[in-house]
Amino acid sequence: MLASRPAARSAGLALLALLLTASPAPAQKYTDAAAAVRAGFGHLRTRDYEAAVGPLEDARDLLSEGRAANAQPSRDLLNVQRALLTTYGELGETEDYWDTGDWILRHADSPATRSLTMRAMRRYARGKRDRDQLREHYEAALTADPNDRIALRLLSELAEDDRDPKAAAERLGRLIDLDAATPAGPDRRDRAEYARLLEQSDEHERAATLFAELAAEAEQLEAARAENGENGGRADGEDATPFGPSLTAANLHLKTARNWLEADRTDEAREAAATADRLGDAGLDTPHDYYFHSFLGGVWAKLDEPAKALPHFEKAAEVATIDGYRKSSREAAQKARDAIAASDQ
Repeated sequence: MLASRPAARSAGLALLALLLTASPAPAQKYTDAAAAVRAGFGHLRTRDYEAAVGPLEDARDLLSEGRAANAQPSRDLLNVQRALLTTYGELGETEDYWDTGDWILRHADSPATRSLTMRAMRRYARGKRDRDQLREHYEAALTADPNDRIALRLLSELAEDDRDPKAAAERLGRLIDLDAATPAGPDRRDRAEYARLLEQSDEHERAATLFAELAAEAEQLEAARAENGENGGRADGEDATPFGPSLTAANLHLKTARNWLEADRTDEAREAAATADRLGDAGLDTPHDYYFHSFLGGVWAKLDEPAKALPHFEKAAEVATIDGYRKSSREAAQKARDAIAASDQ
């Protein structure tokens, strides 16, 4: 016999109350790392971060079992930690985010992974307005260990975010000094970045000296590559030199000249500009070819050499892709022509 309507209603309400007060089913605890990885990454693919975090944490713990503290982690563990960094960031789990990011920085197997992780941490700090917390954490790490390379690099990048090139240069300089004592020596890109920060800090003599060293090294590398038929080191869109995008030997000599000029060392500026002129814009893509000719023309103009400035301003006008740049280059070229004409009278 079917229950009466009041009885059925009472039974339904009782069932609803039971469902509302019952504890949620415990999340599945994985005991197999491979299964946890598959589940965690499966949820990540659908952006279900709440569901992904449990399996990924289980995978991390399982893959970490039995690993010595100073042992290089497996590729799987690194990938899981990177996935957790994304997951914690999406969930706003700040403490877990910082801890995971720091772990990746200290265990990453490539400079590219460290660079991408630092960039992600800086972006997260900006979004959460936790920059002070991040800075304080690594300031404390640096106090505990003045040779903490991770802390020095991250604090340098944070200082650059804050538009404080002096502080950024101080930290990066300390890192370069530490690396100079290693067999591999300091990274070329770090040295180029350090020179740029010195330039922004108005330390023009120091910047010029370092740019000159880099330019000499770049010339040797480019000559060796040309001899080996490697087209100046360019292949499949790679940078022209190991010093960074657009930093050919000619461009490094140009940076040397500009900094000597700012330091009122005109003889040194003229010599560096002449070398940049001799090497030319080979290997420079748009818009770097424009900047090369515009800036080199400017150096020659400041050195009262309008005849040497003119072809660079004309070339800058020719390769410029922005109307304002084209217009200013043509105006600079006309000033150079006027100066040449005046000197001939």
